[in-house]
Amino acid sequence: ELFEMNFIEYIRRDMEGSDSDTRRRSSCELVKSLTEKFPEKLTALCSQYINVLVQEYASNPQGSWKSKDCAMYLIIALTVRGKTAAAGATSTNQLVNIGQFFQEHVVPELQSSKDNLPVLKADCLKFVITFRSQLPKETCIALIPSIVALLTAESNVVHSYAAMCIERMLALKDGGKARFQAQELLPFMQPMLTSVVNGMELPESEENE
Repeated sequence: ELFEMNFIEYIRRDMEGSDSDTRRRSSCELVKSLTEKFPEKLTALCSQYINVLVQEYASNPQGSWKSKDCAMYLIIALTVRGKTAAAGATSTNQLVNIGQFFQEHVVPELQSSKDNLPVLKADCLKFVITFRSQLPKETCIALIPSIVALLTAESNVVHSYAAMCIERMLALKDGGKARFQAQELLPFMQPMLTSVVNGMELPESEENE
């Protein structure tokens, strides 16, 4: 309900972690704590549960999208070991194959119709934002067109997360230098600017100015 009715509050809680009083956030923090103490056992148990959730979603995407929503939160809680505002996740649970999960469960979602299952679109954008420094540079570049397309998604949360994702990816540095060079981004500049302008015409998008 908050996702649709008060997107600013949703983003504040989801991205800034101000939802500390919710069951979901408490559950995620519990997973993090237990994984630090029992890494092998908790990773194995949570991985099994994540597989069940994504299989439930695959069998009925429209009816079981909440299963994948739960899986997305769980995989982030299970994997992130350390993070910074500038780089996102800086250390990860090496027992989790984050690259495989990304290719199998994140990329297809971001490449599907921009207004299909917006909660999952937001989850997957958050995944990219979180693990942007862990994903190969070439993978991020290949994903830019799909993220640019989401700048004009009807959901305020989705197009806000898409803008946030692009901004944080472009601000990323490797060894003190910008990770993405101007010539690498040039092919995307025109569609990106067009999408930004068109996105500002969407209802309530002025809140993102």
